[in-house]
Amino acid sequence: MVLDEYLTPLALQMGIIGLVAQCILVLAFMFVLPEGPWTRMPGYTAHQAVCLPFMIYLVVEGVKGWCFPSDEMKALEGLAYDRVMSEHPIGTRLADVVTGMLLLWDLPSTFATRDLWDPLMILHHIGMVFIAHAMVNIIGGYYATCFLGFIELSTLPLCIADVFHPKNKPWFEYIKTSKILTAINEVVRVAFAVLFLTIRAIYFPYVVFCWVIPDLLHVASLDDTDRPPHTTPVKLYAIIASAVLFSCLQIHWGSLVLKQALKIFVPPNDKPKAE
Repeated sequence: MVLDEYLTPLALQMGIIGLVAQCILVLAFMFVLPEGPWTRMPGYTAHQAVCLPFMIYLVVEGVKGWCFPSDEMKALEGLAYDRVMSEHPIGTRLADVVTGMLLLWDLPSTFATRDLWDPLMILHHIGMVFIAHAMVNIIGGYYATCFLGFIELSTLPLCIADVFHPKNKPWFEYIKTSKILTAINEVVRVAFAVLFLTIRAIYFPYVVFCWVIPDLLHVASLDDTDRPPHTTPVKLYAIIASAVLFSCLQIHWGSLVLKQALKIFVPPNDKPKAE
């Protein structure tokens, strides 16, 4: 696969917009704005500032396509073959946007910013490039509205909550100076936990195992003459394997979120054991 297959005109445009915005914000935080946590973590802060509107766009489009489909798109929901192979304009657009932003903005910014280094997250985003490409070049874009749009609902509060995490010491100390920021942080932390557990840890695997995998297995079982030449069983099985791995990752992260939530909302039992 050549890079041209991934970087469509829309993907290229969105990726360049993200990269340029990242560079402008980093320079502003370093040399224009007064002293603050943004000057101590310019790359990370710029990344979060670019990420939030990007995620809002994905969620709005994803919710529209997945939860409120047009009559034309509803007609695709009846048969497994149509769900897998029919072109979906919103899903195609989301896949192009995600691919461009990941390849030209997110991954380069991550490698260039030590505060963003997270090996598991980097692998996750590299895998997303493959999934986004596969959703419109191997299969249709129907499921892209869910996994590249609707699912990102949980990322919206995370964009804010992650900024004030104790690992980001400048921002963690800064939030202590504002009761308003502290209150906002508490709200988004709760919202993130609820959305992540319900959407990513539960709904994500449900859609994968109850819808995506059966649909892909059905299409893979068809004769070669009943499938487009580029949609081979090997490619479909690769998508299935990726979907399973991504589901396991969501469940793993969900377990971590649940543990943190229990620490906050369920007080530990400090009563001494009876002798």
